[in-house]
Amino acid sequence: MESVIDIQAPESADSRLGTNVRRLREKKGITQAALAEAMTARGWQWHQSTVARVESGQQSVRFAEAEALVGIFRVTLDSLTWHTAEGAEIALAAAAHGRLREGWSDARGAIARLEAARTAALDGMRRWQGSEYERVRQSARGLAEELEVSTVESAVAEGIEVFKRLASGAGPD
Repeated sequence: MESVIDIQAPESADSRLGTNVRRLREKKGITQAALAEAMTARGWQWHQSTVARVESGQQSVRFAEAEALVGIFRVTLDSLTWHTAEGAEIALAAAAHGRLREGWSDARGAIARLEAARTAALDGMRRWQGSEYERVRQSARGLAEELEVSTVESAVAEGIEVFKRLASGAGPD
């Protein structure tokens, strides 16, 4: 029995660029006519039909035109040459990178807020320990106990536990 292998012709660079221009244009929510106007504003005499030919891979794009396109789309030059699957994978990787950076930034901010709260609580506790009022001194003792357990390390450990419960399908608490 003969094995049939589906071999597709490699996608041309113009076709790949056109596909990416269309994808980026649609992602930005602009029409072919609006893209043509933006290119014309950058010194290139593009019309809606020019955009259509570029997107279909029927018209090549000069390097300087590609630079204008990346300025309009606010992307990198290499994003115009990605294979469709490669572009999707890079977009996923970029999104994961963004989420990681955002999570790290959130954690950094939360740690800074926790340390500021701990510093203020410690200052207050020291001041209130010598109060002439028993209930204030009692409150300071409660604050001291809370300071013992409300550390960055305990917050990180509890955060990891909450993540593990959520990842396993259980609720946060």
